Amino acid sequence: LASVRMIPWARRNLNPTAQALIVSL
Repeated sequence: LASVRMIPWARRNLNPTAQALIVSL
């Protein structure tokens, strides 16, 4: 899934708050 590939990318590009939201997913 494309979303799976976006997770590591988002972790490095989004803010810590966004990181927490991604991790919670």
